Amino acid sequence: CGRFSFAPISIDSMIDMMKYIYENEGHGELQIQQNIYEYIYNWTKGDMRKSIILFQQLCHEHIFTIEKLQSLNGDTPLCIIQNIINAIQSPFETNTIMNIINSIFQNGYNIFNIINNLYQHYLYDNIDDKIKGKIFMKLSQTNYKLNSGCSEKLQVINLIMTLNALYNGATIKESFGPYSVSVVLP
Repeated sequence: CGRFSFAPISIDSMIDMMKYIYENEGHGELQIQQNIYEYIYNWTKGDMRKSIILFQQLCHEHIFTIEKLQSLNGDTPLCIIQNIINAIQSPFETNTIMNIINSIFQNGYNIFNIINNLYQHYLYDNIDDKIKGKIFMKLSQTNYKLNSGCSEKLQVINLIMTLNALYNGATIKESFGPYSVSVVLP
């Protein structure tokens, strides 16, 4: 039994192949925005086979917007991610944060997808490296706890409230006990 692993292809090669497939299946010239190609590339991590399958679904469903493509993939819409980020960056808006958290669970958004999107956002955010490190640590801890079977809603509340406090200059003191988070406001 053998296993072959291939390196991810470049986004330009992926786009060229998708255009070639689309045109040779009798659909004519392809008119898709660049950000849809980038979304497919990022979603599949450069895997050409997965990219072609997702692209075929896209063409079959005639879905040519990011929002519809995200829905097809079960991805959390970018507007929801942006609402979460805005709530995290707002100064201690508990009611707003709880409304967003309730919306996440009412709509059944994937929590792991949200964590990944937050990670991607803060990776490129221009904030202090110490704060960024604490944010990544909290994202990792939440991911670990969710994979260990902890309550999704409690972990999301803890995550977003902690990120909000970190972003707004509070000091977070944590230990490894089950109820050991304390926030010291600036």
